[in-house]
Amino acid sequence: MEWSDKMSTVEVEILEAGYTADQILIRDIYFTIDRGKILGLLGVNGAGKTVTIRAMLGELPYIRGEMRIHERAGQYSYVSEQPLFYEGLTLHEHIELISAINHITSSTCKDRLDNLLHDFDLYSYLHQYPTTFSKGMKQKCNLVLGLIKIAELYIFDDPFALIDLKSKKAFINHVNLLKQKGASVLLATTAANLCEGLCDSYIYIHQNTLFMAAAQNHIKVICEDETKESLDCFYHLDVRRSFI
Repeated sequence: MEWSDKMSTVEVEILEAGYTADQILIRDIYFTIDRGKILGLLGVNGAGKTVTIRAMLGELPYIRGEMRIHERAGQYSYVSEQPLFYEGLTLHEHIELISAINHITSSTCKDRLDNLLHDFDLYSYLHQYPTTFSKGMKQKCNLVLGLIKIAELYIFDDPFALIDLKSKKAFINHVNLLKQKGASVLLATTAANLCEGLCDSYIYIHQNTLFMAAAQNHIKVICEDETKESLDCFYHLDVRRSFI
């Protein structure tokens, strides 16, 4: 697959992917993420969002297609839907570990880290163990660890799950900062209402395949009043409506 646009950070063409050729999980999913743009990957629970990300990252045993990350992007930052932490390490020690692995100097990330800890109300938990935290607190720590890393591409899987409204607003603000700095973002979620005005474009996955794509703010066309909070009624949508 040749680069269709030199401004693209990621180009994905998944013909099919799964465990084996007889156990296909997703098929016919195509998209690009341009530099400095946010792409929303939307769909109901079980639609295939996480599997698409796993295919992108080469985590499925059977993949037919191509997923290319531009060499400009270098390392990427990936925040999974399931926060995982090391037993016996405090939040501060997790931060130090992530920084060391990614060669992030303390002077480089100090202001960035201070802002993240303040915005997500985690300062007082720095020397506690994330494995003992509630699910919402674990998710906030997960987001902070992903946002610390300086990358050209950020991938967030279900970032709004379980966190409070203040943290959701903080996350949106930090994603907008990433965009302003020229980073590309893939945001997989069921929370379509939170993506409105945040994402530059969207793709909708339904029953493990690409359903449609839409440009900025066309989310309003798709989210009727009864589906503002999520895409639980996604399969009722009329694909004949006008989309760009």
